[in-house]
Amino acid sequence: MDTTKQRYINKLRQPYGLAMHVVPMYFEREILNKTCSFFYFLEQNKHELFHAYINYAPCCMCNDSFEDSSISRSVSLRRKQFHILYESTGQQNLDHEKRNEKYRIKPHCLCKYVPTQVKLIDLDITMLCAIINSCCIPTPGNAIEFNAIRDVRNFMNHIGESTDISKSTFEEKWKILETCSLSLAEVTGEVHRHMIHTRFQDLKRANRY
Repeated sequence: MDTTKQRYINKLRQPYGLAMHVVPMYFEREILNKTCSFFYFLEQNKHELFHAYINYAPCCMCNDSFEDSSISRSVSLRRKQFHILYESTGQQNLDHEKRNEKYRIKPHCLCKYVPTQVKLIDLDITMLCAIINSCCIPTPGNAIEFNAIRDVRNFMNHIGESTDISKSTFEEKWKILETCSLSLAEVTGEVHRHMIHTRFQDLKRANRY
């Protein structure tokens, strides 16, 4: 990677790190709403998150026809990610899980899955977006901002060797991270927003930006 591109990526990692300070705090305060633990949230949303992982077959919690279910058909969690959230140490109900003529499980039994002790701070933006998009009604200050921060992270991590980063692209990505971070921080409180704004200004001065 050329020196200019690497320099821009390194600079973007600083506001991204600040954004990833804001994101779990927003999730804890506004989505968990101080009324439940993340463990309890995972237990309550197990059905939605299971189908973010397995979207092609019903489970024992599907009350209606799977084809008519309102559960999202978008796969947003990979196997490894799902098992960061849940472990199969619960008591499986053998009457719930059947195999068809091709020996495929249909439906799946969710009784065996229990939340792990994972903490919000341990999750990256990709997993937090998957959780938000699967379990929460989009409102100002969550899905749009979370997804935008994720997209900048993906840009930094997957930019091709042959792709250059212009100054205008760098400034655009920085602006996205700053705007989204301030929007999320404002929802959690004026003092928090002021603190994040100050830290962004410090980063700009340190980077002569």
